Amino acid sequence: MKATIKGKNVEAIRTSDRDRIYNHGLDHGYKAVMIRGKELESLVELRISSTSSAAYACAWLYSPKVKSKDGETVKAAFWNSGSGRAGGYGYHRQSAAAERALSRAGIELSEAIGGRGDQAIRDAVEAAGKALAPKGARVFVVEMYA
Repeated sequence: MKATIKGKNVEAIRTSDRDRIYNHGLDHGYKAVMIRGKELESLVELRISSTSSAAYACAWLYSPKVKSKDGETVKAAFWNSGSGRAGGYGYHRQSAAAERALSRAGIELSEAIGGRGDQAIRDAVEAAGKALAPKGARVFVVEMYA
């Protein structure tokens, strides 16, 4: 799977989606990271929460850190965010919500992941991390549970 960054400094998290994750708790999530020198850098963070009838996802994308003009401060060149919701029954709602959140955060995936399960989510987070990382950097995906 491949991912392309389609925008910079995109803020598309719906407050209601984010609040539901905090109110209902984190079911699970994924984080794409890379190691630079002795530091671990976050590239993608995706948090997923579910109720009995809907799944909610919020995604944050961070470009790798760069030195600012003063040469001392290190900061992300840009960051994006997005959220998604998927309701109904009979399919994997978490992956559908994750697909919407990544899309709203400016990620275009080469394959649809909605309804395809946890492995599809993991692959999408890894692809997004690789799209953000410097060429040749190793990207690792960490799975989180509440």
